[in-house]
Amino acid sequence: MKNKRSIIAIFIVILLIAFLWIGGIIPSQIGKISAINYVQKNYPDRNLKFLRMDFSSAHGDYFAMFKDENDKTYAFQMLGKYLPINVWNDPFKSTIND
Repeated sequence: MKNKRSIIAIFIVILLIAFLWIGGIIPSQIGKISAINYVQKNYPDRNLKFLRMDFSSAHGDYFAMFKDENDKTYAFQMLGKYLPINVWNDPFKSTIND
């Protein structure tokens, strides 16, 4: 009887994690942590403050929004809907050759 309850509890936990993952709650938090670490590592002198994570259905990716001390907003595109751990687009790195 105790073994059956353990299996049911594990199954419920797995379902809850799957629901939170597919619903975007877990990926949003993963993206937030990844974006904050990226900004702290690459731009410690810019004093960027994390604002929010936005999911763009048009891009299929998350955007980590930061602001500087002048209230200018920067969006870092995080690659992936379910595991956004890589920065795909960095607003400080120009892709256009000047």
